[in-house]
Amino acid sequence: MMFGFKFLSDVCGVNSFTPVRELRFIKGNQEKIYFQLCTTSASGQSTRYIPQGSDSNTIIVNFDSLDDDRAIQRTATQAFADDKSIYCVTVGAGDCIAYDGMTLEIQEVSLGVTKTICALPLGELVVVPKGQDARFV
Repeated sequence: MMFGFKFLSDVCGVNSFTPVRELRFIKGNQEKIYFQLCTTSASGQSTRYIPQGSDSNTIIVNFDSLDDDRAIQRTATQAFADDKSIYCVTVGAGDCIAYDGMTLEIQEVSLGVTKTICALPLGELVVVPKGQDARFV
């Protein structure tokens, strides 16, 4: 079993969203990135994943960079109280995301013990330079 996450588009509610293989946003714009935690099997089937443990669980989002000084780390928030598998993170207009990589660290707290699980995207995050049409890059 592998831990991952799916990018979500057109998010309106807990049962109103579209999983997408590619999510594009324009560099320099403030954006909310929604994603759903999941596990995948060797056959490629995915199932939503709800972190175990307490309400002290934390989802850390890492925006990778070739230059370690430019890597950005944010804490995701649970998007809907009814579904603990859907989270979002806000990318600020001033955040310099120069690389299309995004990974997660799921920190589950149970009985005072923290377990960290790494999750990889089941899709692609595409950062489009400002001034270009995100649909055609």
